[in-house]
Amino acid sequence: SAVFAVTLVFAAVVMFDAQSFRRAAGLQARVLNQMVEELFKEHHLSQQKLVEFLGHTRTEVFSGMALG
Repeated sequence: SAVFAVTLVFAAVVMFDAQSFRRAAGLQARVLNQMVEELFKEHHLSQQKLVEFLGHTRTEVFSGMALG
């Protein structure tokens, strides 16, 4: 049915987003945190680190798909 097709496409987009874009943002946050740490090593400034654990691995996405 049309509803199933739309739902399937939506689920595929969400899974792709969770596995790729959010994971890339997490990796970028890790690099930015390292840069900030190096830049402010000599200065004692209060800093809030970026969240590095964004997104899911491919295994987590497929496990969620199987369980969901």
